[in-house]
Amino acid sequence: MRLKDKVAVITGASQGYGMEIAKGFAGQGADIALCARSIDKLEAIADQIQSATGRKVLPLKVDITHQTQVTDCFQTITDKFGKIDILVNNAGIFPPASLLTLTEADLDKVFGLNLKGTFFCTQAAARQMVTQKSGSIVTIGSTQGRLSWTQNWSSAEIPMEALMMSPYSCSKGGLIAATRDWAVELGQYNVRANCIAMGVFPSEELRAAFPAVVLEFIRNQTSLKKLGEPADVVPIVLYLASDESKFMTGQTISYDGGWAMP
Repeated sequence: MRLKDKVAVITGASQGYGMEIAKGFAGQGADIALCARSIDKLEAIADQIQSATGRKVLPLKVDITHQTQVTDCFQTITDKFGKIDILVNNAGIFPPASLLTLTEADLDKVFGLNLKGTFFCTQAAARQMVTQKSGSIVTIGSTQGRLSWTQNWSSAEIPMEALMMSPYSCSKGGLIAATRDWAVELGQYNVRANCIAMGVFPSEELRAAFPAVVLEFIRNQTSLKKLGEPADVVPIVLYLASDESKFMTGQTISYDGGWAMP
């Protein structure tokens, strides 16, 4: 098994990518800490994973925008498992917001979760990983941290406001930059940090947030002319979390069906 007896912490684990990653990791021998704000969903997922794999699964309710909650959560994880080998920074939101009309509250909501919350989780995990002299931090970024999905927009039939995503793009671009610096700072302790610039893998949440015509537009921007499924995310995250990528750090890998290419 590729993650035998590893301990992985996954944020945003109550649905979508996070839930699929948790299942995939447990199937490869890891014990899992599931973190999100919806404890009922986490407990149901934990029961399902434990029944299917026999691994230990710890569901924890936490709002990662609050540093004290994050600190307490990660202390609970360390007390339970004795270590943290892997952190998957998956929690995030993607509300459309126009530059011309967005409010301070709009910015605080996106930056608070996508940036500040990810920093708090990385800090808490890294403190434990540094003492162990080992660890892998995998951050779920986005192709929008590298390009704007409005740049090829030309159809008047598509609601432009659905694609106004500058706060989200900024937050994901910030995580790409932060990953490089985390890799430099933590490398001396044998702790790696990498990021994945995700394309679109429509979850129920994403399909509810965007009109079908928007997803069709994005599909047509990819070289493969298709979108992924949430479960398709698991192999690349598993690779970066495991020792198979032990000589890789500070990198952002595009995983988007050929949407963004140099």
